[in-house]
Amino acid sequence: MAPAPHRPPIKGTSLLFDVFVLAQAVQEMLADGMTDSPLTPSEYALYSHVGEVGPCTPSQISRVLRVPATTVTVWVREMQRRGHVVRRPSPADGRSYEVGLTDAGIAVHAAARAAFDVVNTGFVDRLPRPEGELRSALAGIIAATAPA
Repeated sequence: MAPAPHRPPIKGTSLLFDVFVLAQAVQEMLADGMTDSPLTPSEYALYSHVGEVGPCTPSQISRVLRVPATTVTVWVREMQRRGHVVRRPSPADGRSYEVGLTDAGIAVHAAARAAFDVVNTGFVDRLPRPEGELRSALAGIIAATAPA
């Protein structure tokens, strides 16, 4: 995918508008670059989170990934159907459950990582500032948008 031409700011828009445009561009890059991947970009994010933090509850996933709980429930059900997660009662809350990746889930995530890494490398290579600096700034923006 060729990089999009630089777009000057549109008079009257805002940083929030620019973030919206960035989100759309990132979704497009990931969708194009992960076409042949065994996981969609959203599934890759979910598997990455569960793989990184270990067993976690759907509400934790919903909060971190900023997706509705009902969406997480659908995703988890599909992961279970595929044999990619194990579901256990939550030791902290008996009404909930935790999910963790199975060996098959870990393997499919590793297979999808190859496609993700290609997209990520191309993205990072085009950044106007060092990745660490931008990630720090984004962490602050994400924190500022956290629900009160």
